[in-house]
Amino acid sequence: MLCLAIVSWLQTSFAQTQLALLNDKLEQLVIERTRNLMETNQELRDTINQYELSQAELKQAHSELVQAAKLAMLGELSASINHEINQPLAPCVPMQKTLASYWSKSVTTQSPVILKKSLVLIK
Repeated sequence: MLCLAIVSWLQTSFAQTQLALLNDKLEQLVIERTRNLMETNQELRDTINQYELSQAELKQAHSELVQAAKLAMLGELSASINHEINQPLAPCVPMQKTLASYWSKSVTTQSPVILKKSLVLIK
C-alpha cells in the first residue's frame, strides 16, 4: 500500500509538473499573441492616420480645383463680355479714321456738304 501511495504521489507530482509546463507554454503563447495583436493595432492606427492625411490632402486639392474652375469660368465670361462689347464697335474705328481723313482734306468750303455726307454714312 505504501508503494501504491508513493506511485500515486509521483504521478500527481508529474502531472502537476506537466500542468505547470503547459501553463507556462500557454502563458508564452498568450504573451506572443498579445504582442502580435498590439503590433497589428499599431499598424492599423498608422494606416488610419495616413488615410486621414490623404483625405485632408484630397479635400485641399478638390478645393483648389473648384477655385481654378471658378477662375476659368470667370475668364471665359470676361472674354465673352469683351467680345460682345467690342464686336459692334469694331467697324466704328476704321470709319472714324476715314471720316477724320476726309474732313482734314476738305475743311475749307465743302464743310457743310462733308458734314451731311458724314451723317448719312454714320446712319
